Amino acid sequence: ILMKKYVEMDLKVPKEVIRFIATHEKDQVRLLEAALIKLKFSCEMQHKEVDMSMAHKIVQDISKEQKVNISVDDILLEVSKETGVKLEYILGKTRTENVVWARHIAMYLVRRAIPELTLLHVANAFGRNDHTTVMNAEKKIKIKLDADAGFKDLVDKLYEVVISKTI
Repeated sequence: ILMKKYVEMDLKVPKEVIRFIATHEKDQVRLLEAALIKLKFSCEMQHKEVDMSMAHKIVQDISKEQKVNISVDDILLEVSKETGVKLEYILGKTRTENVVWARHIAMYLVRRAIPELTLLHVANAFGRNDHTTVMNAEKKIKIKLDADAGFKDLVDKLYEVVISKTI
């Protein structure tokens, strides 16, 4: 299907790029066509020939667009399950260290997985009135991610679990 479309669109594409796109979007013909259209547009705009890095970027973009089914609740449930902190504590006012870290992780993951939500929307989803609470949580998480490899593994694992459930 892709080969035929590439010929129709008069686009010169290396075979490894075609294979790469076909293996990443093999179940959905519309996504294959979307990848092709974006690839052609990118080539024309950048005055470049198609290469693997361009194909990677396009497949990533298309994959991100498909991951819209994720919700704050999905993230909260996964963080609660993984950290052992009850959902009502994450959403509550408790300030014990383990609860605060679970809350911060959840806020960070919401911002990362659902970037279209504003800081205020995220704060409100956690029962907070001030967007700076979310900013502070993100700052603390980023610092700990850089300093603690085990913590980074936990957060990365949670992100992958949440994202994988949206496909």
